[in-house]
Amino acid sequence: MRFKGTSLFNPTIIFIAALAYLSAGFMPGGSWKIYRNQHLGFSLKFPGDLNAEEFPDGLMLVNDKLPGIDRNIIQVTNAAFSQPNSNDRGAEYFNLFRNARPGSVLRQADLGGGTFRKVENLTVDGYPAVKMIYDNPASDRSQHPDWVGRDLPPSYDMHVYIRKGEATWAIRSFASDKKTQDERTKTFEQIISTFKFS
Repeated sequence: MRFKGTSLFNPTIIFIAALAYLSAGFMPGGSWKIYRNQHLGFSLKFPGDLNAEEFPDGLMLVNDKLPGIDRNIIQVTNAAFSQPNSNDRGAEYFNLFRNARPGSVLRQADLGGGTFRKVENLTVDGYPAVKMIYDNPASDRSQHPDWVGRDLPPSYDMHVYIRKGEATWAIRSFASDKKTQDERTKTFEQIISTFKFS
C-alpha cells in the first residue's frame, strides 16, 4: 500500500511514530491527562481513569471506583516530612535516604511504624531524588490519634522524594497489599517520568 510514493509500512516512519508516542508519556491502550498546578509550580501526566483532587500543598490522584481509603492512588506534595507542630525535617530525611545503600532498610520511630527500604537514587527534572519502598503491615494508629475508630488497611507504598531548594517533595503511590503495590509500579514510574517543575 502506497501514498504519494511512500509505503505506509515504512519501518523508519513506524519507528519515529512509536518514539513520539512513548515520549509523550502515554500507555498503550489508555489515554492520559495533563495536570498543571500554577500555584505550586509543577505538572505531570496521569492515567485517564484517575481524577485529580487538589489540597493546599499538593495533589491526590484518586480512583472513584474503589472504596474508602483505597481510592487514594498517588499523592504529590511539596511538604513531604512536615507534620503539625513540628519542624520540617525534610533535608535530614532526604540526606539519610539518599546516602543509604540500595537495599538498605531504614527504621525510624518518628517516621511511623513501618520500614523504609532504599531502591535507588534518581534525578527528577534535573533535581536529586531518591526512590524508597515503605511497608507497614500494621496500622499506624499511635502516630495519628484522629484515626481512632477507623479500620485502616496496611500500607505498602512507593515513594520518590525530590529535593528542590528548601523543599522536599514527595510523590507517593499507595497500596494496601504487596500485590497491588507491584501492579502499580509501572504506572507510578511513568508518572514520575512526566513530572516537571515550572
